[in-house]
Amino acid sequence: MPDEILAQEDIRPFLEEIHTIDVSVYSPEDAGEVEPMVERYSANPQSYIYVRDDKGLLIGYLNFFPVKKELQDLILSPDTPYALLDDAISADQVSAYEKDKEHFIFVLSIAILPPFREREVIRMLTDGMISFLRKMHTGGFRISAITGCAISDDGSRVSERMRMRPHHTIASSSDEHAKTVFIVDNSDADGVTRAGNLNKLIYKGPAIKPAETGLRLERECFRTETASDGSDIPGDEYIKTWTDDIFLYLPMTEHAANDSTDPLFEHIGDSAVEDHYPAIDSDHPFTGSDDPIPDIILSNLEEAIRYECSSQSIRDMSVHYLGCYYFLHTDDRYPCKDLSYDPIHDDVISIDPDKDPAHRHVRSYHDAEQMIRDRIFTYPIQSKEIIEGTNSTTDIYENVIGLPKGYVFITAHRPTHMYVVNVFFPEYGYCTSQIEDQVSNNYIKIVDPRTCRDPYESPDNIRFIRLYDYLWEKYSLHRCGQEKIMVCMSGKPDINVYKTEFENILSAEVYNSKKQGFHVHSKKLAELCETDNSQYDYYRAYLSEKVIAFIPHIFGPQIERIELTSTYSFIVELIMFQNTALARMNSKVSDLLYRNNKVTMDEVMELEQEYGKTIPFWEPSNFNYIGTAEEATCIKKAFSNDELLATYNKHQDYLEHMVDLMSSERENRNAMILNIAATVLAVIQVESFITDILGDFYATTGIEVASRYSGFGRSFSHTLMGSLLLIIFYLIIRNNRIKKERKLREGKIDN
Repeated sequence: MPDEILAQEDIRPFLEEIHTIDVSVYSPEDAGEVEPMVERYSANPQSYIYVRDDKGLLIGYLNFFPVKKELQDLILSPDTPYALLDDAISADQVSAYEKDKEHFIFVLSIAILPPFREREVIRMLTDGMISFLRKMHTGGFRISAITGCAISDDGSRVSERMRMRPHHTIASSSDEHAKTVFIVDNSDADGVTRAGNLNKLIYKGPAIKPAETGLRLERECFRTETASDGSDIPGDEYIKTWTDDIFLYLPMTEHAANDSTDPLFEHIGDSAVEDHYPAIDSDHPFTGSDDPIPDIILSNLEEAIRYECSSQSIRDMSVHYLGCYYFLHTDDRYPCKDLSYDPIHDDVISIDPDKDPAHRHVRSYHDAEQMIRDRIFTYPIQSKEIIEGTNSTTDIYENVIGLPKGYVFITAHRPTHMYVVNVFFPEYGYCTSQIEDQVSNNYIKIVDPRTCRDPYESPDNIRFIRLYDYLWEKYSLHRCGQEKIMVCMSGKPDINVYKTEFENILSAEVYNSKKQGFHVHSKKLAELCETDNSQYDYYRAYLSEKVIAFIPHIFGPQIERIELTSTYSFIVELIMFQNTALARMNSKVSDLLYRNNKVTMDEVMELEQEYGKTIPFWEPSNFNYIGTAEEATCIKKAFSNDELLATYNKHQDYLEHMVDLMSSERENRNAMILNIAATVLAVIQVESFITDILGDFYATTGIEVASRYSGFGRSFSHTLMGSLLLIIFYLIIRNNRIKKERKLREGKIDN
């Protein structure tokens, strides 16, 4: 590799080995001499990629280096003779790599010993050069173009494989192969949706046809454009200009009486045996795999919790490895998005075949179990249906771009029946903002492991199912709150390729959309893209409401990255429990206010007690160190936890206000009843006194009372009771009328 600079005494012996290959491959005039090679090596020792066999024999090499402006002009001039582009290149024309400057690369020669001329050796040489140039390019040693002169058919094929195009042909005699100068640069780029071929070469690699498999995979590209003549222009191939690991955090909860999760935690104490954490989902497709990633993640996460946290409440949290699954990476058209099922709120699903003919064969009504069993969005994707009454077609099947493996972990806090499901994608090979967009649209799907263990071997058996549906069906867990995403990145996206892609990443909105031609570009997001929230000196952190971009200064091997992100991942999960608790409480309060106008103090107290169980997640003393606590504060602020808490407090205040009003109403009603009762009792008490006075008056005045009036006391009592009954009937009728008017105002009954 070019990074391996030879000691002075080893330079000539090495270049003599190179010359030996040249003599066996090229004509004597093209083979050159050793001395000019030594001089050029001294000017730039980072100029050779080479391959040795098992016995140490040098079998092939590739020689390239940046050149100065003088030689660059000669290379691009059609009048320059080939002799000046070969061994005649002097050390003065060779440039060294300089940071923050652009470099014009010239590939002087590539040669392989005849017995070893196989595709694998050529691939090793070209991949080695591209890997080195990518490292230089992303490190600030920008590459502006790569050129070379092909003097054979093999050389032309390699140049085309390197995404180069012919620039000009050097005049030559008829008895020799035409010598053609090839070049690859970014002259065809627009900085928004079209990357130049040089960027494609540096970031994506040579243009090679993917290996044929039984599974049909689509290219990841931008939306189709319309030319001035009305024809369709295929969208440009999307390229990724960084490497990353992706963490998805999915908040979930369960009913207090749910026992479907019990088998997952029966052997918590036995889950780790000699630092091995087996998958607890028996259906996951990689059962028995010796993949070290789950063990590394869980052991580092446990170590981070012990080191960073001393809270008693955290000891009730347990983290387990659920399994590894094939996830769907698609584009943002989401043909089956309207068929997703929410087991909590979607009691009945209705499909109108007249309004939605594409899905006319879906049952009109079906419950959760039937929805999962009768799911139509399966493979293969070639099947299309003609929409009745139209001339267009609709594809109701998934557009499969890739099936990356995702490791699924579940963090449980069983006293509160809350869970955070974490999906880990190591070195995600596709567009990051696309998988984020799938999360935003609740379109996180896996290949159902119960019907297809290996989609590459059995593509006809693929059945996609939402991860939420899978967890609901198996464990009765349901979504609760907003998902969050953390991306551990090797660096920010290259703005020289796509100008605002990082803004799309922080907004969790797809950049290479198939449905729209515009992109996110806001002042707030632009500010977030430049605001570093890191509390330590080994990384940078950019935060939004849904996404954390974690960029370590050294993007090392996978194990080292897991160790670096374990503490931050633990903090995110802890904040996620806060989000889940608030989302669940706000949902319950909203449902209570919407579905029930009579809120009792017992119901309010029950909600308060349930929330009280989650208070330990909010304690500032959860962390041992100020830096970690500050990281948590930044994440909590970005995730809008304070706003969620304010909303919950507002709901609770309103509930208590309603309870106070109803209590006041009940007190007024009770007071009125007591007043009526007191009046009745008072009248009853004075009844005998009044009748006695009237009797004495009649006797004194000599008035005879008819016999039919002799029961005067009884008649008075009857009159009094009748009046009281009329008053009670009036109050009942009035109260019922008030209730009916309230229901009419709320639209709960028909007029």
